[in-house]
Amino acid sequence: DIRKGKSPEEAISYEDFKSMAFTRAVILETLRLSTVVNGLLRKTTQDVEMNGYVIPKGWRIYVYTREINYDPFMYPDPMTFNPWRWLEKNMESHPHFMLFGGGGRMCPGKEVGTAEIATFLHYFVTQYRSVQPLINRPQSNY
Repeated sequence: DIRKGKSPEEAISYEDFKSMAFTRAVILETLRLSTVVNGLLRKTTQDVEMNGYVIPKGWRIYVYTREINYDPFMYPDPMTFNPWRWLEKNMESHPHFMLFGGGGRMCPGKEVGTAEIATFLHYFVTQYRSVQPLINRPQSNY
């Protein structure tokens, strides 16, 4: 749909990128399934009580994000590639999806990285065509 309103040499805009909801869902689902960073290391700034246990101030906590990304409570049928699951939620805010960090420690390159991947996918899908290899091709003299 983006290409329909543009000339072949016209680049996509930031507004085009923001309209690519399904492409963004595919990116998030791919990153969920192929987690690049296994976890996040944090240090508690105050005592934290969690499920009846106290984590003292100053302790270092390792959040194993890979396990969260495969948790069937968070992602039903977690081993299935399902980008549609992201369309049912607000793609900008997922409290348990920490691939780019979370809260005040969110990666500043999150949006740039997502835009780069979406732009690549856009041009890959709209401008490249697959070609069947030639079978029984004549031998080259080179």
